Amino acid sequence: REQLFGGTEWSPDGRIIYYGKLDRSNPARAAAAFFAHDLVSGKERELIRRPSLNAVNLSPDGRFIASPQTGSGATMLLIPTGGGEPRELMRAPEGQQLNHLMWAPDSRSVFVKKVLTGTRQSEIWRIPLEGQPHKLGFDASRLRAHIVVHPDGRQVAYAVAQPQNQR
Repeated sequence: REQLFGGTEWSPDGRIIYYGKLDRSNPARAAAAFFAHDLVSGKERELIRRPSLNAVNLSPDGRFIASPQTGSGATMLLIPTGGGEPRELMRAPEGQQLNHLMWAPDSRSVFVKKVLTGTRQSEIWRIPLEGQPHKLGFDASRLRAHIVVHPDGRQVAYAVAQPQNQR
């Protein structure tokens, strides 16, 4: 009783498809896993299996998948597509979420929306693969769409909802 989840991504060379499967055969221990399916050889390879993975977000260079993992707080995981152990890029405290993920064009950092659950407060963070995450200097509370990163990696664009009293 597996089902696909979390989107599907092509490798940059078009030879591999990355996707997620949710195994619901044992409801007490449901697990999510990410896979790489090589279209040339026909082989499927499991990259990671955890109980609370989210979406497959492949870096532009195809070397990593970044995915929020939910649980007590939220964690942004970096998963190597070539094999190896995943690592934590950022951890949000309990009661916060990480979502609206977007890779920088150079594959060297990830942009996320950090949301304080139950409030309208949110922030945009840049998480470099090497170095410390940092908050960008603008309010993202009305963000309604994914972040779009400029090709130079130094600017972002996003859509916001207009406040009710300004319509």
